[in-house]
Amino acid sequence: MALNKKHYILLSIFFFILGIANVLASLLGEYYFGILWFCSLTVWLFTLGLYLRNNFLLSTILTASFFLELLWTIDVISYLTLGRLTIGIAEYLFTISPARFIITFYHLFLFIVPILIVFDQKKFHKFSWAGASAFLLIVLIITLLLTKANINCVRSTCELGVFDFFNNLISNLSSFIPLFLVHWLLATIIVFIPTHYLFKYMVKWISKE
Repeated sequence: MALNKKHYILLSIFFFILGIANVLASLLGEYYFGILWFCSLTVWLFTLGLYLRNNFLLSTILTASFFLELLWTIDVISYLTLGRLTIGIAEYLFTISPARFIITFYHLFLFIVPILIVFDQKKFHKFSWAGASAFLLIVLIITLLLTKANINCVRSTCELGVFDFFNNLISNLSSFIPLFLVHWLLATIIVFIPTHYLFKYMVKWISKE
């Protein structure tokens, strides 16, 4: 069933509520700068994209969030079923409060819904990778300006789990390029561009059905 304007508005309200809940969980837990995490801010941009039914924003969000949310989903499923993290990027799950644990499931919606939306629209913006790259760069700069905490890995490399083999590359590059720019460049080249082409061809294939 194709989604209409009412469906998009209802979804935008749902994600707006998720965003508010995430902010409240961070503030009540005195984790004030937690609202600056990339995925947390992605919720707000996705809410705007849904409300406007803007294909560029919706394609950008899918490109920006898909890989991270896929890894998060794998980690959470393994955590709930096996008691351990398969990927190892969601170590925070072991330390957060029950309330924040429940709220963090917004990641699951941010993984599934953007895919369904783009498939519903049957088009994928040709500059989604650039939008994702620009969005990440803006988030990293804002994070650097507003906090000295290692939010979005701007101060030091975050937990990479099974991908920790990237640490040497990141360390070498950050010796002559600011770390946040290293993360931005690697995310753009290794994550955003491949994700863009993956969904570009998937949507193209689905639209022919």
